[in-house]
Amino acid sequence: MGTARPANVAAAELAPEREDQLPSSTQPPLLRALLRRAGTLAAALALGACATAHAKGDASMATVQLTNDLTPPSDVTVYAVTANDRQLLGDVPPGAQTAMQLPLSGPSQRVRLIAQLPSGRAVSSHSFVVTGNTTTINWDLRSNSVWFPKERP
Repeated sequence: MGTARPANVAAAELAPEREDQLPSSTQPPLLRALLRRAGTLAAALALGACATAHAKGDASMATVQLTNDLTPPSDVTVYAVTANDRQLLGDVPPGAQTAMQLPLSGPSQRVRLIAQLPSGRAVSSHSFVVTGNTTTINWDLRSNSVWFPKERP
């Protein structure tokens, strides 16, 4: 059951204080149209932001196949360097061939690979452009050669 209102409560006390608190059926038509458009715009912006966040979360990846055939044998720590970032890809023991994932932050980006030895010496690849079509990057440390064996259609 509900609570009974005293008989002496005036109708003005029951009315909303502001026009935007009116039920939608009693709001002026212009205000209803503006609120409907604002709601549509907010929904479109939310969907766009969601799609952008989803796209960033699903960034393309390329695989770096590294052959650590240095002489004398040495462990290396591999980095990918772009204009804005230096990203650790991983460690590769001597004599190993390892696959590492390189996240791509856009449709194309210029990258340089660096293999850092414990002695402080570094092997640096030439700079190259990676696109969303690049699936694999091969890098041989002894010859310091980079090539792209497979491309996406």
